[in-house]
Amino acid sequence: MILYIMRANNGNVRKIAVIDSASSVIWVRRYDTAGEFEIETPASAELWRILTSFLGELFVEREDSDIPMYIERIRMTEGVEGDAILISGRTADAVMDSRVIGYPTTIDHIPYAGAIRQLVNENLINPPTHTDYPQDPETRVLRPFAFAGSALTGANITRTYRGENLLEAVGGLLSEAGFGLQCRYVGGAFTFELLQGQDRPNVVFSQDNENLLSCEYDIDLREKCNVVFVNATGTENTAKPDGTNPYTMTQQAVVLGAINYKRREGNIDATPDLEETITESILGGNWEQGGYNWDGTPNTDISNYRIRCTDFFPCGKKFSVTASASGAPLAANFCFYINADEDTGIGQDGTFVNGATATPPSNANYMRVSLRRNDFSALTPADLTAASETRLQTKSLVTYKNDVKALGVPYQTKARQLLNVETVDNGLFRPYVDYFLGDTVHIITAHGVSGSAKVQEITEVEDAEGYRIYPTFSEWEIDS
Repeated sequence: MILYIMRANNGNVRKIAVIDSASSVIWVRRYDTAGEFEIETPASAELWRILTSFLGELFVEREDSDIPMYIERIRMTEGVEGDAILISGRTADAVMDSRVIGYPTTIDHIPYAGAIRQLVNENLINPPTHTDYPQDPETRVLRPFAFAGSALTGANITRTYRGENLLEAVGGLLSEAGFGLQCRYVGGAFTFELLQGQDRPNVVFSQDNENLLSCEYDIDLREKCNVVFVNATGTENTAKPDGTNPYTMTQQAVVLGAINYKRREGNIDATPDLEETITESILGGNWEQGGYNWDGTPNTDISNYRIRCTDFFPCGKKFSVTASASGAPLAANFCFYINADEDTGIGQDGTFVNGATATPPSNANYMRVSLRRNDFSALTPADLTAASETRLQTKSLVTYKNDVKALGVPYQTKARQLLNVETVDNGLFRPYVDYFLGDTVHIITAHGVSGSAKVQEITEVEDAEGYRIYPTFSEWEIDS
């Protein structure tokens, strides 16, 4: 196996050494985490000089592969059997381990693929400029790295990061989305690419195919739990005057058919969030010309530039109003009430920018809304194109009970089923030909147990015994 040592410097990559007499090469690629490698080769002063001079900027490439490895460790051994250099590290995507998400970063309702690309781009490929650290784009960037386009998307997610290790954060997203990642050296650049394994129904390990050496199938009922008693506790804010608290309760999360001997119970103490956010449109409210004074009485003096909604809305603990209209941006004005049938305000006549969060007086139950343009130009109900109010309030008992039950669902478990399989390579199915990293392959035992597993890694070894390649699978899942 011929190997090339490459140096990446100032955006250029060039080969600076060749290893063609390695005594041992171990090359491991993994689906959604960094792979690893180890090379043992006879020592030479020139190779040692190169490795020690440029360690941190060095990669290894095989002549038969475009998946490079990043050199992270070198070791010299001297002995009676000869001197050797041991070179090791991980796949090129491991360079992410040298970066953290150093600035607060919000992933705002975008697909997994876009989130991964954003994190890598902002912390390694094209770091943005920050006011306090204008040198960051030049000191943080790693050249020449790029991110290839992909048709993969995944579900939309919202996350906030600050200070996490980049490799670990990206790895977490890959695992959640079921994606893999590889870094190829193509066109003079190290290029990240997202992967998604495929189901390979024709790749079967069985005794009939003579590629299943042994298997052990174990079923253990002891960890099964299909009914969870969930205990939840209210707060002083949800207590009644007599001291009882309807938000302190026990609910059951139950799997259908959990009866008699089939019922296996567990218990947890878990209190869900008592608050929920409600967003409702108020565009259909009864809007008319004019605004409201702080005491809730209509103000006709400003009818030329303000409109008011005559409807009452629940305050909640916090709330905001978002609206849009033709012309200049809008601002909202609120009046607060104890009872919706009273026409007397109880709190401040607060004016807030469009969409800002406001906190009503503690004894306020309802509010009224009026709107104006920021430039105080004329506004009529016909100009209003959208309006909604968002409030934070205590959940209803019905919603809260359902949330308590839902907290028990993750604790429900099935009987543990463990399938240990030892496969043998007889040439029938070949890695990187018949199946690839992340693919799902199948098994059929002699007694009819069938299952599937994902190809998590593929290891290649070349040494005095010859060349070998073999897969490592995820835990086998039994077909139902």
